[in-house]
Amino acid sequence: MTAKIFRYAFALGVVILILCGFLFFGLQFNHAKDETYESLQEQAVYASSGVMIAGEDYLTSIAGEEHITWIDRDGSVKYDSMPGAPVANQLDCPEVAEALENGEGYNIRASENGDSNTMYYALRCSDGPVLRLSSPINALKSALVAISPIFWMIVFVLLLSGFFAFRAAKQITAPINDIKVDSLEKTTVYPEISPLVDKIREQNLTISDQMAELQRRQREFSTLTDNMSEGFILTDRQGIVLSANNSANKMITRCSIGDNIAESEDSPVSELIRTALNGERAETVIEEAGRSKQIVANPILSKGTISGVAVLAVDVTETAQREQLRREFSANVSHELKTPLTSI
Repeated sequence: MTAKIFRYAFALGVVILILCGFLFFGLQFNHAKDETYESLQEQAVYASSGVMIAGEDYLTSIAGEEHITWIDRDGSVKYDSMPGAPVANQLDCPEVAEALENGEGYNIRASENGDSNTMYYALRCSDGPVLRLSSPINALKSALVAISPIFWMIVFVLLLSGFFAFRAAKQITAPINDIKVDSLEKTTVYPEISPLVDKIREQNLTISDQMAELQRRQREFSTLTDNMSEGFILTDRQGIVLSANNSANKMITRCSIGDNIAESEDSPVSELIRTALNGERAETVIEEAGRSKQIVANPILSKGTISGVAVLAVDVTETAQREQLRREFSANVSHELKTPLTSI
């Protein structure tokens, strides 16, 4: 949870800083473009005044970085400060047509050699010709230069926001991590997680009641089985002993709680357990130490699925002895009666 809160908080900071960076870059770009326009406009006004006084010689004397073109009213080029520049008719240029109509005009388009975007500003002179100045737009470069210090500031702010986001995430989750499920009354929480604490408290009460009920039933079951003269064993679906009373421990070896009686080779009832786990009732009589024990294993079904085995062990030694005496008595009586009858 801490990592998730940290990621969300840090991502939010990054998004905000990126949006601010784009906004600042856009403002700086427009500012640089406006500066280029104002510079060309100012130079064009000065150049038009000089042309009125000294003509083409003035244009030659001020030729510098800006590309200066002197265009007649019919669109023909009277002067161009760039040697070898095309001298085609300029009436098709939007800024020239606008200047002839409205007195001034400007346009931004690719330069004639296609190297970069260029701003063209055209001003109509008082005697009719148009003076046009052009300069490459360095707004992108200027904006990048202007925001370069901001870039490092953004990196610093990102690192700082990451640190504070991590601390905030730790502080938010600390009360949750400090919750003691067993002692909620001693836990100090802020109001926002009080519903969670109340829900845990209710669940604790429910679990306590359920555990008390299970323990009560377990005691009743133990009391019932421990006072049985018959042995009783309960296993799960793997054959692991879940419960065994005292009589079972005396009558059957290796049937302690936790033993896998189904896989034990030493247990006399392992075969019965495996048969019962396959869904069949199994029964046998075991003779050990002069005692006879009848073992019955029944599968326990839950919703049609075998969930365990119940084993009942009964000491039938006296019953077997009485049956043996009955058989011996019957044989003796039959023999004693057979001899006189034969003589008669």
